Amino acid sequence: MQTCPSCGFNQNKDRARFCANCAGALTSAPVFALGVTGLLPPNAILQTRYIITRKLGQGGMGAVYQAQDARLHGKLWAIKEMSNTQLTDPVERANVVMAFQREAQLLAMLDHTNLPKVVDFFEEGSRQYLVMDFVEGYTLEQIVAATPGFLSEPTVLEWAEQLCDVLEYLHTHQPPIIFRDLKPANIMLTREGKIKLIDFGIARFFKAGKTKDTAAYGTMGYAAPEQFGTGQTDARSDIYSLGVTLHFLLTKFDPSLSPFNLPPVRNVNPQASQNTEALIARATKTGVAERFQAVTELRQQLHEMANLPNSHFSQSSSHLIGEWKGKYDGKPIRMTFGENGYVLISIGNLSHRGVYTVDLSSKLARLDIRMENGDRVTTILEFVDANTLRFENNAPSRPRPTMFSSRAILFSRQ
Repeated sequence: MQTCPSCGFNQNKDRARFCANCAGALTSAPVFALGVTGLLPPNAILQTRYIITRKLGQGGMGAVYQAQDARLHGKLWAIKEMSNTQLTDPVERANVVMAFQREAQLLAMLDHTNLPKVVDFFEEGSRQYLVMDFVEGYTLEQIVAATPGFLSEPTVLEWAEQLCDVLEYLHTHQPPIIFRDLKPANIMLTREGKIKLIDFGIARFFKAGKTKDTAAYGTMGYAAPEQFGTGQTDARSDIYSLGVTLHFLLTKFDPSLSPFNLPPVRNVNPQASQNTEALIARATKTGVAERFQAVTELRQQLHEMANLPNSHFSQSSSHLIGEWKGKYDGKPIRMTFGENGYVLISIGNLSHRGVYTVDLSSKLARLDIRMENGDRVTTILEFVDANTLRFENNAPSRPRPTMFSSRAILFSRQ
């Protein structure tokens, strides 16, 4: 059967020259019959519901489209397409289809804010399709390419915090899920600043008892050594890939140029801190026993770094380094400004984490806070003197945070 390139109708006879549904020419039908992906044109329809609007990307064994929902007005989906008909080996063909089905089944049962949600899965013609939330944003690879110079370290480490969240979720799943292809091209940043992991094509369940993987998966440079036949992949393999990803974000160094042998971060980007360099160096050790043994361990070091004095940060930001205390409605409020522009805010029994920048010319400090419930809040603090900060929520020209009322709070340096 042929698929019409104009309307997507897939019940045309193999020798037909025109579509039985829309009468359009089937000139590209021989290509579709071979199962080549990425050739669905705009307005092609799948399952009488999904209207293709454009192609988002093309990979070695599949393509991704943006599609409109004919039933839900205005709703956009991302549809992943894969075909196995170009593979002549029946065993390889079956393995590829199983890999695609695994991705669908895997994502369908996952529920995390940093993962796209799968809503549909089907086969049409000689191709398989996966329908998921459309993530509007850019990959971290695209962001690095568009950024002059280096990304700011606080920004990169805030993304690291989110990546730790989702990797911990996957690794503590029963059975544990190993992503196995963590890299900037597979990480998207939404307009709201939310990280999303995409492309679960090679994610897998860790099978206890196996000493080696049955196949080598991953991207050269980002994948851990054990993913190429030296041992069984586990959570520490994702930790390696996370370390390489952070290295690339801070240095723009292509890890495929020297796999398993990255230059020290500060050799490439002297603005990076020694603590972050050390964290990345440990995460990317070739020996699995030398790395962080769990994502929770890596994230704990991130938190500890936030409270360390930092001799490598800019002089303007160092004005806040240390602990500041205040009170609100009788509750103590403590702000700890530390390494890499991190800030930890404790209000009673609640703690909120964020990043900060300082503008001495205007005597203002800007805090971008990630609340415990996932919300993000922007707060402006004003210097009263070298040892006093003022927060006042009723200033009309400043963003209105939700964590305090309109009363002014004075913070003193401890």
